[in-house]
Amino acid sequence: MVSNNNNHETNESHFYKGLFFGLLLGIGAVWFMRTETGKKLKDKLQKQGDDMSENLKRKIDAALGKEFIEDELDEDELEKEKKPSLRKRFFKKIN
Repeated sequence: MVSNNNNHETNESHFYKGLFFGLLLGIGAVWFMRTETGKKLKDKLQKQGDDMSENLKRKIDAALGKEFIEDELDEDELEKEKKPSLRKRFFKKIN
């Protein structure tokens, strides 16, 4: 019975250590993203992500034998493109 109670205390201490270090990392990430360097890094990563996404769409269309023409998008797809992505909304709230 004693060893079972000791194991429970050990698991609980690991939880609190993880919670503490997770909070520290989260606070550090938010602080970094609010600095000028963090904003530049965020913009650079966003641009690279958008470029990679565009490149991937073109490769998929080429592999399927379709042309990449945005004029052929449905109304629903146009509406989805107009809405800001979750990533953009998240970083907009931080700034």
